[in-house]
Amino acid sequence: MTKWLTADHHFGHRNILEFTSRPWKTVDQMEVGLMEKWNERVKEEDEVYVIGDFSFNDRWETNRILRGLKGTKHLVMGNHDGTVGRNLGIEGWGSVNKMMEVDGVVLMHDALWWAARNGWQRGWPKMFCGHVHESWKVCWGRFVNVGVDQWGGAPVSWEEASKCFE
Repeated sequence: MTKWLTADHHFGHRNILEFTSRPWKTVDQMEVGLMEKWNERVKEEDEVYVIGDFSFNDRWETNRILRGLKGTKHLVMGNHDGTVGRNLGIEGWGSVNKMMEVDGVVLMHDALWWAARNGWQRGWPKMFCGHVHESWKVCWGRFVNVGVDQWGGAPVSWEEASKCFE
């Protein structure tokens, strides 16, 4: 079993194509492309941690997408998840959390929000996050952006993303 990390898919979000340099022209092309990239890497027995902003679609469309993706999927909620219930109450998630810790690393959508709220002087845990899209991949050596815009549209393995802490 492999552990995978990913964030910021924004399925169904038309404007994301204008805000980022994703290679697709339409939302439908983006959906197909992101799903293909996911399923090329992830196996059914794998664990995938989705660190926020998965879908802008309604619950039914989001559930259809989840059924088409391999692995056991865990959602760490982002700023666009759950605002209208679109990613909550869907049977495709193995778990849903606001943040979580796995193997000594904190998973939270907006790492800089955490740092600002908790005070920079308190020390920074290692964090896998999303939210910043193309702004940065590694921030201060403690925060690793696992969003699809940094990793070629695909999930990144826990092992590969952890190398960024070194």
